[in-house]
Amino acid sequence: MFSACRKESFPGKETKQSGTTFVYINEAGGDPAIQYFDVFTDVKPVVLLTVRRDAASNADLQKAVTVTLTADPDSTNNSGLTPLTSNLYTFPTAADVASGGIYAGSGGVTANADGTVLTVNFAAGEFAKNIIFKVDGSKLDLSNTYGAVYKITNFGGFKGKVGYGEIAAGLAVKNGYDGKYSYNGTIVRTPAPGTTDATPQYGGTIADGHTIDVVTSGPTSDALPAIFWADGTTQIGGLSGLQLAVDPATNKVTVTAGNTYLKNIDGSDNSYDPATKTFHLNFAWTTGGPGTSGREVHVTLVYKGSR
Repeated sequence: MFSACRKESFPGKETKQSGTTFVYINEAGGDPAIQYFDVFTDVKPVVLLTVRRDAASNADLQKAVTVTLTADPDSTNNSGLTPLTSNLYTFPTAADVASGGIYAGSGGVTANADGTVLTVNFAAGEFAKNIIFKVDGSKLDLSNTYGAVYKITNFGGFKGKVGYGEIAAGLAVKNGYDGKYSYNGTIVRTPAPGTTDATPQYGGTIADGHTIDVVTSGPTSDALPAIFWADGTTQIGGLSGLQLAVDPATNKVTVTAGNTYLKNIDGSDNSYDPATKTFHLNFAWTTGGPGTSGREVHVTLVYKGSR
């Protein structure tokens, strides 16, 4: 059996040469785009963001166009980023661009004196431009996340892609403790005098297979964004701002939190072993001072890799 159909004539344009050409920031569309780097004290070229044009036709691709991005200082401050001021970086030179490598695709990008206005010149046939900052690591404060909120303010005559016209782009330097760690140990829950523990299942040996992030907050300090009860899935409340401060001379660790009742347990080990990249932590707190319920955490964190 055979079948066939008749193809009607189509008066429109061939689809590969029609439609809408978009200009957008490649890394936009979600949470702040933060890049984390190991400690460096030299000058590192960082691709902070990439501007693209998705050409709907060869004619649009062959146009030489200029796209402008403008920094928004108020949004930068509200995003929690420390402004990446001009004393911390330089832009690539013509020699850098000619050298290729990471600088490939960064030609034609210029900036004003303080980096608040970026001009991106697309030559005919170019579809992507890397915005590179040559960052001087010796001038960075490890407690800061640097960056800026940039918004496309001139699309070069093309259309912006919804949700991809603005980005909070940043960079931060990780200290030597930063990373993903296994999370093992025990949690002890002590009810207030005269009461019983309403959720005793939260105490005991922490379930195997869980990890926790240790996040740089300073040259020798790190934050634990969340810790969990023994079930490994339910987060402990009331411990916002949990911090590990390491004394590099002794490798002793001091645990603190927004809860002022949280302290190291006297006589117990709170230390960091640099040979095995392991934290030994023993700390305790009460829920409201003397006469209230208490908690103890006895955990070992072993480095598993970068987060």
